[in-house]
Amino acid sequence: MKKFLSILFLSLSLSSTAYAATVVSTIGDKDGFGLGIAPDDRITVSDVIGSIVGGGDGNGTDQVLIGNQSFTFTYSLAGLGNLIDASLEIFHAGDGFLRNTSIAIDGQTVGTLSDAQIGIFSYARLDTFNLSSILHLLNGSETLSFTTASRLDAWALDYAELTVTTEELSQVPVPAAAFLFAPALLGFMGLRRKAKQA
Repeated sequence: MKKFLSILFLSLSLSSTAYAATVVSTIGDKDGFGLGIAPDDRITVSDVIGSIVGGGDGNGTDQVLIGNQSFTFTYSLAGLGNLIDASLEIFHAGDGFLRNTSIAIDGQTVGTLSDAQIGIFSYARLDTFNLSSILHLLNGSETLSFTTASRLDAWALDYAELTVTTEELSQVPVPAAAFLFAPALLGFMGLRRKAKQA
């Protein structure tokens, strides 16, 4: 009987457990603009012209960009539960001519990038945005838009990474009747034991 009660308790406790799943979508390759540049490093004109102009990664990262740009995150939320959190990380350099660059997801502004252009010097900046206020917009295909203050603003994107966290109940839900079933089963076992003694 002790073995039965242990198994029943274990199955009830496991069946109501919740767990989280994390989905990550990255544009770019986290290689410091192909130069090993770290956040807050100064980037010189010769670095930009010598290594970033032209090819880049083939998706708009690690190359000189002029003015406003858009990128698309594509990922799957199939089979996952409710969204409980999301964040956006952007590693960029050189933007901020006249004022900071504005960031939007699916047309909803989420903030501005740190100033990466101070005087004549360009810097690499790593910015993180909490997207909890726009969870309802996230659906597996998001457009990330960069709006610069000037259409002539030259800048570079090393990577942008969207991280979405979901919560999902386990595959074996506990029916409401399970909590009534256990006492009834114990009652039947008690009657059976009493019948054997008599």
